[in-house]
This record gives sequence, C-alpha cells and structure tokens, in this order.
Amino acid sequence: MDLLDLLYSSSRPSLLDRIRCVWCLPLLIVLYLLVALHYGLTCLYNFGPSEGKDTLFDAEILHDYGVSIRNLPYIAALARNNVSSNLVLQIPDVVGLFNVVAVINVTFVVIIFCGIKTFTAINRMQMRQRMKHIHKQLLNALLLQ
Repeated sequence: MDLLDLLYSSSRPSLLDRIRCVWCLPLLIVLYLLVALHYGLTCLYNFGPSEGKDTLFDAEILHDYGVSIRNLPYIAALARNNVSSNLVLQIPDVVGLFNVVAVINVTFVVIIFCGIKTFTAINRMQMRQRMKHIHKQLLNALLLQ
C-alpha cells in the first residue's frame, strides 16, 4: 500500500503527459546511441594502436608478460612521447581525451541537474511528513549508488 501511495503522490498528471509524447522515448534512445557511438569511435580511433605506442609499450609488455604487444588488440592513451629527448604531443590521443572528458562532464551535469530538480520537487510536494521522509531516504540511497 505504501508503494502505491508513493507512486500516486509522486506522479503529477501534467508531467506524465509531457513525458508520454510519441517522439520523446525514441529521441532519447537515438541520443543515447549517438553518444555511445561517439564515445566508442573516439576510443577506437584515437586510443587505438599506433607505431609510437607499439614501440613504447612493446618492451614493457614483452618483459612483464612474455607477449609482443603487436599481436594484441589494445586501447591506450598516450598524451606525449619522449622521442630523442624531444617531447612530441600525440594529437589524436589528446583530442580523444578531451572528447571523453566532455562526455563524462556532460553526464555529471545531467545527474546533478536531475538530482537538484528531484530534491526540490520532493520538498515542494504536498504529502504527509512520513512520505517525504521515505522519498528523501530513496533519494539518499540513489545518491550513494
């Protein structure tokens, strides 16, 4: 019964009507797939094997594991490489790092925004004090996860 009361008190008809639009869910799925594709292609093409990484990592992997890195698929980010006492900036890896950081930062901003909106919505709702306490406990449990 408490679960039904929780669901009824937390659902507002106007909000549910806006969420139930025909194109909302497919657009969210397409957006998610585009971000995942961007993230995957960034990791594949920017952090994939290269001659500089092969020469740098091959001796270490061969010494530690007895396997040549040229025979293994791997993904690694190498921001700069020391070639004959000159630091060479690895542009694809740096661009890939900026792309990955941008995706992660946008994700954190969305999480924080939704958390603040949820917290303020819980505080503004007209419900019993016990239900508000349960809502806050659920929100705290979500934050801990």
